[in-house]
Amino acid sequence: MKSTTLILCLSAILLTISTSVTAQHTDNIVIRRNDSILHEITNINKQVKSNAVKDTASVPVIYQLIDSIISQLDRSKIQLSRLKDVNLKIKTPAYSWTPFDSTVNFHDTIIIDPVFLPIVFDGKILPSNLNFLHKQDTVSSYSIKSYHLINPDSTFTNDLKDIARIQATRRHYYLLNPDKVHLNEFTLRNIPIMDDGMVEKPNPLKELLKADNTIEINAPEVETTKIKQLYWKKGGDHTLRFSQNNFSDNWVGGGDNTFNINNFHRISLQYKKNRVSFKNTVEWRLDLQRNQGDTLHSIGITNDYLRANSSLGFDAFLKKWTYTLDLTVSTPIFNMYPVNSNEMKQSFLSPLKVNLGIGMKYSLNRKSKTFKGDRIAMSISLLPLSVDYTLVNKDDKVKVTLYGIEDGHKAMTKLGSTINIESFKYYFTRNIYLDSRFTFFTSYEYTKLESMNRLRFDLNRYLTTEIDGNIRFDDSVDPKKKGEWNYWQYNYGLSFGLAFRW
Repeated sequence: MKSTTLILCLSAILLTISTSVTAQHTDNIVIRRNDSILHEITNINKQVKSNAVKDTASVPVIYQLIDSIISQLDRSKIQLSRLKDVNLKIKTPAYSWTPFDSTVNFHDTIIIDPVFLPIVFDGKILPSNLNFLHKQDTVSSYSIKSYHLINPDSTFTNDLKDIARIQATRRHYYLLNPDKVHLNEFTLRNIPIMDDGMVEKPNPLKELLKADNTIEINAPEVETTKIKQLYWKKGGDHTLRFSQNNFSDNWVGGGDNTFNINNFHRISLQYKKNRVSFKNTVEWRLDLQRNQGDTLHSIGITNDYLRANSSLGFDAFLKKWTYTLDLTVSTPIFNMYPVNSNEMKQSFLSPLKVNLGIGMKYSLNRKSKTFKGDRIAMSISLLPLSVDYTLVNKDDKVKVTLYGIEDGHKAMTKLGSTINIESFKYYFTRNIYLDSRFTFFTSYEYTKLESMNRLRFDLNRYLTTEIDGNIRFDDSVDPKKKGEWNYWQYNYGLSFGLAFRW
């Protein structure tokens, strides 16, 4: 009886051990199955290798997504090892981590759907998971509920499925539309890689100067008008200069105190149209002197004349030459007396000098090629046929013989030839120039010559210094003292003053 009981006990023990072993084996099979599924899901390297080369257009996004998942899974594994309680039960993480959406491009932060990216033919028509062999399920007879260590929604399982969907969609597209796929992976390999030096660096100032809306500039409507040509040209030159000499009573060389005022004005008016020209010049000069040695006159006049010149020209066949008709009229304005004398030398219209001639005129205006301010301008009239007329209106006060008129006559007319240099200007620099006028008349019995020269230094627009030198020759009158200057006359002076030109 005891042996039967012992046999039953041993049988029960063996059945229990067999049941336990079978259960343990079954549990191991289930665990192996579940572990194999978990291994397939969490095998990062395998998933990266199978999906990284499928689509060249989405490779940068997948790499960034996988890097984020790997780093997060590493942190999750560390936390899982620390989150075991006393009963050795595994707890899920305290937070639910969701990786970045695969449609986010981290290079330019543009949200896109990869399915709409340009199709690139990579030569891979067949899917990577294509298998012609049937896989047998080793545990199909077991209906055991599977479990997951981590919720699949918290992993990248859905992203991998989405990638597979996109790949299938794109593969289906270029299978049906091969003529519309223009991009080729093998061609894109030859494109050079852009380095940092080829990328424009951001410039904050460029954005500040950038306009949101471009400004449209339209040409304004301009009312047109016809510009009339000016045929008249005018200009003027005015100077007022001063000079002074002062001596003490016991000055070893002696001398008289003097104060001089030199007044000069010139106005020109010119007309030019086609071949016709008409030039007019009016010139007035008045020099006043206060001489301590003159006891009869408080103010003396040393130079006084009003002169007008008109020239009517017609261009000749020679360049710079003009057929011309010249008229020159000159007369003093105020009475002039010598020092300590009441004998009148000249007065208004005494004398009145008129010269009319016909001939040709040569004009020159040339600028220097080497120096900017150096230039020359002149106008020379050659009048082979001319008339010279002299009138003394106050013959009772002014001696007519001083101007070549015979006693008992008031006027004199002579025919002859005239050479007239109306204007000669030579600019040494822009502010230093020589201004001269020259008149020569001969009746083939007597000769008259007059030359007036001014060397001018312009300090600025309103201040100037001048050196005047005048020469006259007249053999129609007898000289006062023969043997000295005879028929020649001269005067010169240095002065400083105001000037204005327009």
